[in-house]
Amino acid sequence: MRRVFLLNALLTATAAALFVLGPARLEQLSAPVELPWPLIALAVCACEVMAVNLRLRGETHAVSLGDIPIVLGLFFVAPADLVLAVFVGDAIALGLVQRQPAVKLWFNLSRFVLEVSLATIIFAAIVDPAQAIGPLGWLAAAAGLGGSAIMGALLVQLAIYLTEDSFELRELGWVVGFALVASLTNVALGIAGVVVVWRDPAAALLLITPTVVLATAYRAYRRERRSREQSERLASATRAICEAPDGEHAIAALLDHAHAMFGARRAELVLLSHQQPTSALRATLAPGQPVARPRAIDPSSDAVWNAVAGLRRAVHLPEAASPKVQEGLRAEGIHEAIAAPIIHGAGFKGAVLVADPVNELEGFSSDDVALVELLAAHAGATLEVDRLSESFTELRRLERQLRHHSLHDDLTGLANRVLFIERLEHALTRRSQAPLAVLFIDLDDFKSVNDTHGHAAGDQLLIRVASRIQGCLRPHDTGARLGGDEFGVLLEDVAGEAEAEQVAERIAHAVREERSNGLGTRISVGIAMARPGIADAAELLRHADLAMYAAKDGGKDRKALFRLSMYEQAALRYNLGAELPAAIRNDQLIVHYQPILALDGRRIAGHEALVRWRHPNRGQLAPPDFLPVAEVSGVMPDVFRWTLGRALADCSEQGQLDQGFVCVNVSSSQLAYPHFVKDLDSALADSGVPPDRLVLEVVETELMDGLTFATTRLEAVRRLGVRVAIDDFGTGHSSLEHLVRLPVDILKIPRALTTDSARDRRVTVLLDAVRSMADELDLTVVAEGLEEEDQLQTLTEIGIPYGQGFLLGRPAPLACATDSPVTGYKADLPI
Repeated sequence: MRRVFLLNALLTATAAALFVLGPARLEQLSAPVELPWPLIALAVCACEVMAVNLRLRGETHAVSLGDIPIVLGLFFVAPADLVLAVFVGDAIALGLVQRQPAVKLWFNLSRFVLEVSLATIIFAAIVDPAQAIGPLGWLAAAAGLGGSAIMGALLVQLAIYLTEDSFELRELGWVVGFALVASLTNVALGIAGVVVVWRDPAAALLLITPTVVLATAYRAYRRERRSREQSERLASATRAICEAPDGEHAIAALLDHAHAMFGARRAELVLLSHQQPTSALRATLAPGQPVARPRAIDPSSDAVWNAVAGLRRAVHLPEAASPKVQEGLRAEGIHEAIAAPIIHGAGFKGAVLVADPVNELEGFSSDDVALVELLAAHAGATLEVDRLSESFTELRRLERQLRHHSLHDDLTGLANRVLFIERLEHALTRRSQAPLAVLFIDLDDFKSVNDTHGHAAGDQLLIRVASRIQGCLRPHDTGARLGGDEFGVLLEDVAGEAEAEQVAERIAHAVREERSNGLGTRISVGIAMARPGIADAAELLRHADLAMYAAKDGGKDRKALFRLSMYEQAALRYNLGAELPAAIRNDQLIVHYQPILALDGRRIAGHEALVRWRHPNRGQLAPPDFLPVAEVSGVMPDVFRWTLGRALADCSEQGQLDQGFVCVNVSSSQLAYPHFVKDLDSALADSGVPPDRLVLEVVETELMDGLTFATTRLEAVRRLGVRVAIDDFGTGHSSLEHLVRLPVDILKIPRALTTDSARDRRVTVLLDAVRSMADELDLTVVAEGLEEEDQLQTLTEIGIPYGQGFLLGRPAPLACATDSPVTGYKADLPI
């Protein structure tokens, strides 16, 4: 309200200034006749009272003939008198007849004075007094009234913005155009009147009849149009109420249509509760708000209920209400309303109320009262039908519930495979040029969670992971649980592969933050883009599945984009996975040993056992070629047991590795195996090898993902007397605190640091610091990847005690394992 007051004050000041600078100084045209200004004022008042208000494109537009007397005034009245006439005429029409509120009246009168002042200034600037009746004079009148119409439309839009805080820029041109067309139409009629009066003043009487007929036609058209629109809206409201699935939706449809039909700012529905007849319910549609759900009210204190309770016919409020009810309605912010009862049988069941018309000039009419009553009657019949059909509504609810369960995963609440495929097929059907992507997500090493902590812990982990996946998606994306520990994501309208990869990385990062019983959670993600020619949802999902397995083959905890070459890789992976169990049984696996040397005396201190597969058709396969397949297919425990047994047998008294230690690699998934420690103890007992000759190597990155659990399991391993080595130390983002806490004996420096040790002083300093720290913590350091003499010399100089690499010895069968190409010495002392 403060902003409107300031606008009115500014408008008044501007109008006064323009009047002083323009009409007050301008002279009247020399015309054959002079019209008295009260006559113009009377004409302006009559035109304003008879104005027609049309509701077009959601807004009310006043169509009046008020510009016609102003055109006459431009030619036959002094400019200052014309402004006075318009002010007096509009003041009578708006203030005394229509009784506009003071603020609105102030705005309109200031606006009219400003518009007429502007029109007189433009007219005087263009017109030639010697040739007033001619094209130039007509142009001057059109320019003056057209300019004032544009300014008036802009001022009205500004006032609407200040009062309602809403503004539609795209509608501004249409509003200004409508005002300009209406004004120029009136100007044309006014100029015709000017010509008649100028030529023969007595002929002006001939203009009265067509003017009255035109105004009457305007109002008749308005009534007919409004009647037709309301009939259509009543039919639409009835249809919407009848088609509503339940009572709540029927109430929403009723209030929404009531708001639109009567141009009301507010619509209300009050009902007696059929479950508790002594209580009542009330639903409200207010400006800028959706329909509120019906809420319980206290009939004794609710103002709207008190205004409508017991009605037998529709009434116009607040005139038809008692002073107390009027006061209650004003407290609710209701200034004018129509209330109509909902009657069923012989009893009052509730009421419909529409309040505060948008068109404050006209308000509600008697036709509106009858129409609200008819709408309430339709609502009463519909609500009764709704009560009779409650059982059918409940059946529909159960049907929707069953459908929801059939299309969603009971554990996580995500879409299931059926719904995912359905949405994917639909997306492929309606896909435009925007790319579409599918992510196939699999939890790495999930089986170990179930095996170690039970299926209840696994289920809780799945629920939390599902929540994290859903939290990374947009509202129109689809997340689904496809089965077991597999999830799918449908990304529609993505920018391309880069955006799909960003989403995959965001999901992976969110899942990494999830921990279950001390175990880190990692995922492998396959990404498939919908390319031209792919219209089958199952095929696209298969592509994403293949990409996911490629990510697992790459080392897990990563993502991969589908490529056609993955079909061949998948076939190879499938065949290897199927053949691996038989390969273990048929002794197709072999162990090669790579020596680990003490660098000071160049003597062999131990060996690392590296498994190979002598495939009958593919030749010898290295660990990266088949161990990822073993992990995925669940054969890895058997591979580890075989490798451990072979290495211990070779270290036994009957074996050739009768001295030194042997390192066997173990993955975090193997550590999580429930019987891991028990199987390890049994293998040691069966072989007779002292436990301190066995070293288990664990990659640091895997330790960091499940630090708490790994610490517990490795402590149990060390209690057997078995030593533990951290492989690739420094690559797993570990901290010094973790190094102190972890039960380890050996740190293995990764090949990358060993390679740079001879040519990068910073690496040399770092390795020296690691060696010094290890000495203080009573840890042994082994440098991996030694391939050049200068590397060996550098590491020896800084005191790294042990090394491993091609320079010192390549992995070789057992018969060749005890020879080192550097010294030729046999193994003699363990670490």
